[in-house]
This record gives sequence, structure tokens and C-alpha cells, in this order.
Amino acid sequence: MNKLRKLFLLAFCVFFCVSVSASEISGTVRDGAGTSAVGYADVVVVPESQAIRTGADGRFRITNLPPGRYQVTVTQEGRLPETLKVEVTDDGLRDVDIPFHKAEPADQPVSRLKDWPWMSVADWHKKHAANVARSRQGSLDVIFFGDSITEQWETSGAKVWEKYFNTGHVANFGIGGDTTQNLLWRIQNNDGLKGLSPEVVVVLIGTNNFGFSKHRPDEVANGITAIVDALCRQFPKTHVLLLGVLPRSPNPDAFVRGLIHEANGGIASLGNRPSVTYLDIESVLLTSTGQTREDIYTKDHLHLAENGYYVLLEILRPYLRKHLDEKTAQRVFK
Repeated sequence: MNKLRKLFLLAFCVFFCVSVSASEISGTVRDGAGTSAVGYADVVVVPESQAIRTGADGRFRITNLPPGRYQVTVTQEGRLPETLKVEVTDDGLRDVDIPFHKAEPADQPVSRLKDWPWMSVADWHKKHAANVARSRQGSLDVIFFGDSITEQWETSGAKVWEKYFNTGHVANFGIGGDTTQNLLWRIQNNDGLKGLSPEVVVVLIGTNNFGFSKHRPDEVANGITAIVDALCRQFPKTHVLLLGVLPRSPNPDAFVRGLIHEANGGIASLGNRPSVTYLDIESVLLTSTGQTREDIYTKDHLHLAENGYYVLLEILRPYLRKHLDEKTAQRVFK
């Protein structure tokens, strides 16, 4: 009986060891052209949450991974994050080349260069073309410029947008995922803006520079300043309502909070210009202990829920009315 038991345990051990055999992912992080290695980039594998930094040769090797499906993400300051979904077998996954695109300067106009799962470059250009077409139609008194938080006035904030704004005279030129350099490109490549003279433009941009481009706070501030400068040149008689980058992450001590705070400090002085009003609304969006308010934010603690757009409307409305003449205000607001 003892002999049979030993044989059973031995067989079980052999099966178990094979079924959980450790494997690895290894390869090289290269520049976007695939020609040269990128050293000292951070490589993270989930769901195992293993992380490593590449050497000067761009090589990485992550071991002790059970066979299965993984997501490999590469990040580095000044570059766009890159994510690959891979499947690792018992033999491992080796010689993986990960292309890693450098982020353009935050204050230089650049169109969208990278496809994201939620928006391709082609779709981004279609959205821009739609904004150009709307600009050419004219009759715009207020224009909102920004990223997904602006674009989602028409989704999460649709009830607010449709209830309070006359869309025949108000345009939403927000595109999800935009960085400062993307918005700057859109402003400079929209010939329809030349025929417009809106009384107010609203600008909210910059959060994706931290999430995607990994720009420093001073670079983000420079990018936002370049946008304000471009709008003031394009619309010399227009008043700019500039919102500070909204706080993100539920954790008051999150690293990105400090980055945003520093960037906002770098653009606050723009409000000293006669044609610009700067609004830092952080205190309205946070609890007394610094968490993002659950009644304002969605679960990602980045985007706004419907009530967040009501709050944003109440903040913006008095400033919009202040800088719109009476007849224009009647056209803009329902």
C-alpha cells in the first residue's frame, strides 16, 4: 500500500510540476522606426505585475511566468506608452521587439500618430474633418476646445449640453485622447476658423500629456500656453476661458496629482492677460480630504459623470454670460 501511495504521489508531483512550469518573456525595446534600441525603459507585465527596467541595450527578460495570456506595457518619460497582448507557452516567448514612439514636444503642433484600441488615427482625422466642416458653416459664438472630457459633453454630459446650450451657436471641438500638441495641430489646420469670430472659447487640455506623452509639468504648461497664444492670434477679439487641468486619481497623494498641480501653477499667470480668464476648479471637484468626488467623476476618476457636467456648467455659466453680450447670450443659452 505504501508503495502504491508513493507511486501516486510521484505521478501527481510530475503532473503538477509540468502544469505550472515557469516560463519567460524576453526581447528588445526599440524606437518607433525599429532601428535602434531604447535603453532604461520600464517594462511591466500583468496580471503578474512583474516589472523590470531595460539596460542600455534595450533588452529585457521577465521570468517565472506561468503559461498564459499577458499584457506587456512599456513606459518612459517623453515617449508614448506601448502595450502588447501576448500569449506565453511552456517554451516561453523570446525575441519580442516592442516599438516605442517618442512623444513630440508639447508646444509643437503634431497630428495623432498612434492608433489606440478606442480610436484609430483614421477616426481621429475623421473627427477633425467634421470639426473643420462645422467651422466652415459659421455662426459660432462659443467654441469648446479639448480632449475627451470636453468631447463627452455630448455623451456623459449630453442632457446638460442639450438642455442649456443652443448647438446652432455653440460647438464642441473636443477629441478624446488629445494632447496639447494634438490640439495645437487641430487649431492650426482648421481653415474654417479663419472665418469665425466667437465671443468666447473654452479650453480644457493637458491631462493626456501626463497619461500618454509622459511630459514634465513645465512642458505641459508650455503646451497649454502655446494653445492660448494660437487662439489669441486666431481670434484677437475673443475671450479665452482657460480651465486648469482637472485632478485625477482618487488618491490625494498620487504622483500625477503633484504633476497636475505643478502644471496648473505654470499656466495660472495666463489669467493676467486681459483676454484670458484662468479657472482652477480643483477645490470644487474634491472632497475635504482630497479624494475625487464620486458624484462628479466616473469610476476611472479621470472623466466626469453626468453630474460633473452640471457642476462644470454652473462654474462656466457666469463667466460665459460676463463675456457674451446680451443678444449673443440669448442665442447661446436656451
